[in-house]
Amino acid sequence: WERLATSGMHTIKTSDNPPKANMPYDREKTSNLDRHYHDYDEYWAILEGGAKLAVGNEILDVESGDCLITPQGWHQDCISLKDHGQMRLAWLSSTPRGKQRVGHLHDDTHGAPEPTIPLSRGRDA
Repeated sequence: WERLATSGMHTIKTSDNPPKANMPYDREKTSNLDRHYHDYDEYWAILEGGAKLAVGNEILDVESGDCLITPQGWHQDCISLKDHGQMRLAWLSSTPRGKQRVGHLHDDTHGAPEPTIPLSRGRDA
């Protein structure tokens, strides 16, 4: 990678006032993570807890030990958390491509995303 966009640790928590903008799925959202996309691929390693996530329009259940890859230009969101109301994860993102913006991007501010590859489910593929 020529330039690593970002990496770190993150804890997603249950929220009394979750961000609900632009949700295309019919689910009760309870987490503090906003629905967003990136100009790079993002990799999550779930360290503790579990959640119901949305990647594109796919709804996935993840738990400790799972890895998730969200390709450039696909929306991601945490809908709800399991058991303890929080999930800890390590994340790493690849070199920015396309418009090369870093951070959480939103349709209403940054325009529609431009996915570069189709989504696939490695566990089920």
